[in-house]
Amino acid sequence: MTDLFEVLPGFDITNYRHLMHSLTRENITVAELVSLEPAEIARRCPLPLLDVQRLVANVIGRLHSDLNMITKPQSSSDLLPTASDAKSKSLSSSAAKFISTLDPDIDAALGGGFPTGFVSEVVGESAAGKTQILYGLLLSAQLPEPQGLGKAVVYISTEDELYTKRLVQILTSSPVYQGLPAHQKPSLDNVYTIKATNFDRLMHILEFQIPHFLRKSKFGLLVLDSAAAALHGGDRMGDAAVALGARASELGRLGQALHNIAMEKNIAVVCSNQVRDRFTESIIPTQDIMRSSPSETPSTQSTSAQRDARNTIMSLDHQQRFFTGWGDKPVDQLHDLKTPALGPAWASQVDARIVLKFGDGPSSSKDDEAIRRRFINVVYAPWTGPKVRSTEFTIEAGGLVARKQDKKQQEIEELLDDSLWKDDEEDQEFP
Repeated sequence: MTDLFEVLPGFDITNYRHLMHSLTRENITVAELVSLEPAEIARRCPLPLLDVQRLVANVIGRLHSDLNMITKPQSSSDLLPTASDAKSKSLSSSAAKFISTLDPDIDAALGGGFPTGFVSEVVGESAAGKTQILYGLLLSAQLPEPQGLGKAVVYISTEDELYTKRLVQILTSSPVYQGLPAHQKPSLDNVYTIKATNFDRLMHILEFQIPHFLRKSKFGLLVLDSAAAALHGGDRMGDAAVALGARASELGRLGQALHNIAMEKNIAVVCSNQVRDRFTESIIPTQDIMRSSPSETPSTQSTSAQRDARNTIMSLDHQQRFFTGWGDKPVDQLHDLKTPALGPAWASQVDARIVLKFGDGPSSSKDDEAIRRRFINVVYAPWTGPKVRSTEFTIEAGGLVARKQDKKQQEIEELLDDSLWKDDEEDQEFP
């Protein structure tokens, strides 16, 4: 490899000496090693797939160790955990508990709900259902375990005031609350609201008022609606670089304050975020770039052409589909692509991103022939992996309700799944 010992001095290559020559010949860097699929690297070199997977896992483990992202050294076999192992390891350290959305299908789509000890973000277009999810959590968090935490909640608004009539409607319409005795039902008296009109006011609330409130009383959920609105006010004049630096500093300060609240008292922190339109020529690189191999590339191809291909893969247009929630499938290019507000700097400040999308087409419900459908999915989260298929839901008087798919609709969506239509090359394995 071209830069392995520059990035990871002292890295032990005893078990990977037979891979080094081919990796160096193909100019594979550490950045490519951890960002490309192991199968793609194995095809390009070519090398045994399992050996490449072990090398990738070991390199990622060393990078995590250098960044203090793991608490103890792990063997190479431990660096490839199953989904259930990853969930138990991430949650055991913080003794996380989950707040339910009160719909089992939506909870399953979210990996159990919204956990304590983490900063979760709900992002989507206007009217996609962001505030409706937050309102539902304000009530369900007051329920006893396992559906809630049995504690009060805090709602910080940077835009509109809390719409209490909607909370009352959920309380009186949800079948879950209707079946509870009066002393177990959530109450609006346990919902504390604070208005933050600008960024300085918001930081004063998070850094001083909330910690003081925690010393006097207990609450299990902090809702921020929304993160982007607090940073929109106050245009910055002058040097653009200075303005960007100031914005990055504000985002880091806001993220640190939210994490302090979440981790120190094991509180669930959930914030909403807005989206903006994305303008780009290409989201997914062409097949030639993604699947280039020595057999497909002429021997006379220049180094600059290979460098251009790598730069395309490492470009923001390609990489942002993995953390924005839009553009992760080729079919998404047929629709308007969105990007969460506040950019990649904010994406690194939240532990989880839950995306709400609109989808046009025939509804899975027989009652509606053609409506604008809503979908929810996990983009990334430490307690669960991203879902292959989004969950469709509707907003009812009693809260969010997942739509049940009939058999025919499910078969159609399975046929549209990109993973079913792979080239024969992807099924080939090297001996």
